[in-house]
Amino acid sequence: MLISIFLFLYSIFGVGGFEGMGLGALAAALFLASVLSLFVSVLFNIINRHGKGAV
Repeated sequence: MLISIFLFLYSIFGVGGFEGMGLGALAAALFLASVLSLFVSVLFNIINRHGKGAV
């Protein structure tokens, strides 16, 4: 998450233009993927802790 935040800030202040916009879109996609994977991991831990053993 931190890498994608720093990458997004670099794309705004360091690169700029269309290249920065593409780099910012990549950083946003990486941030979304890291948040979703964290959510899925926590969800699987909750399911396994309650004894269902689905995953």
